Amino acid sequence: ERRFRIGFRDGAELLLARAEGAGATRGAEAPAFEARLRVDPTAGAGLALVWIPTEGYLVEAIELTPGQPPLQPGDIIRSVGGTQLGNRPSEADADRALADVLRAGAAASVFRPSTDPRYADIVRCSPATSSRAAAPLWLPAVGVGTWSWGNDDFGPGSGWDALDAAFHTALDGGAFFFDTAPTYGGGAAEDKL
Repeated sequence: ERRFRIGFRDGAELLLARAEGAGATRGAEAPAFEARLRVDPTAGAGLALVWIPTEGYLVEAIELTPGQPPLQPGDIIRSVGGTQLGNRPSEADADRALADVLRAGAAASVFRPSTDPRYADIVRCSPATSSRAAAPLWLPAVGVGTWSWGNDDFGPGSGWDALDAAFHTALDGGAFFFDTAPTYGGGAAEDKL
């Protein structure tokens, strides 16, 4: 638990290691592309954005008017009209820069992060401390949640036989990270693991 507190913090650097030959993301679009922005005179761009200092703006939601094809929630707008939006001195500065170039038809450079993790993917989380003795935390990109294990109201098939089958299927598939807590299923999840 202490290692998680050290590794998981705001701004933690994560590095993905993918097994050789794991292949490209299935059905994915190119990770970086250009989009022409729409701006309605009354509704504006219709984007809910969150500034990520090193990247630009994360698209949280898109209003129907004016709509922003081909953008989707989760995309990161890195620049608009050639103006970089990440690595600015402050969020206020990034907001001003965006406001100066946000026009109908403006070209936006967009990055779409891959969201197709596989069991073979391993994530390296650098420690928050600068100590050379602190080792990185290595985690799989896919974990198994055990919140429902032992809860009577979760639904059909949640008996011990089904949980045992689910556990062994996960192990057979390469899973080795299980999220659990003493309160999951009144302690039954930890007992089962």
